[in-house]
Amino acid sequence: MQEEIFIKKTGFTMAEVLITILIIGVVASMTMPALINHYVEKENAVRVKRFVAVLNQAVMRFKAENECYGSISSCIVGGADSSCSNFVQIGKYMQIVDSVKRTQNFAEKYWLPDVTYNYYGEEVSGRYGGPSKVTIGDCAYLLNDGTTFAIDINPTSFNIIFDVNGTKQPNRVGRDIFVVYVGNQWGTTSAANSYNNDIVPYSGVDLSLAIAYKGLCPNSKKCNPNNLDPSKDNGASITAYTLLHDKVPPYYNK
Repeated sequence: MQEEIFIKKTGFTMAEVLITILIIGVVASMTMPALINHYVEKENAVRVKRFVAVLNQAVMRFKAENECYGSISSCIVGGADSSCSNFVQIGKYMQIVDSVKRTQNFAEKYWLPDVTYNYYGEEVSGRYGGPSKVTIGDCAYLLNDGTTFAIDINPTSFNIIFDVNGTKQPNRVGRDIFVVYVGNQWGTTSAANSYNNDIVPYSGVDLSLAIAYKGLCPNSKKCNPNNLDPSKDNGASITAYTLLHDKVPPYYNK
């Protein structure tokens, strides 16, 4: 008698496949936003370091061309200069593709966001507001990599607020907007506060009415590069923190 052999086939039912796909989708929906956010934060930190490096290289080339052997402040022509002609000598080394002055119709520039927000998350207004269609300081620039920055002119220095991703969100200080100071208006800069002798990763102004800089540590005071609390250590040190730790600060909430 011939013996019958039965082979049991194994596999997944359609219901099991659908449930597995559903579970994978739920997990992905929970983890992807965090992964994307982490990537954007790391990218912004890299862009901060790159901008500071490009700015530093431009300063060094300016000093070499003008045989400037001390602080860059000693080589900048004195006096307030709303035309930003002093910075043009440095900016020519930074691959600037467009620029606008405060005296021009800067609201028409597509590369300026409509509004920006300070470290507290408050909407910025007034002259010292940074690179936006609301205000640009004395002048604003667009780099070939999409970075935008605005400059406030001091007699022998420049206060720069820069947005590493231009019009992209969130346009908020400490997330994609940062400050850096070129030169020294108050005398010798503390070595602890300096990126080098000419670049300082802090705000160069101590203006209580300058809402864009609200809560940030000014160069005129000793700053703690690790501090992110605007109520301590003379204010938050967002740029110094990013350069030191290769990451942008977390959102600050009051």
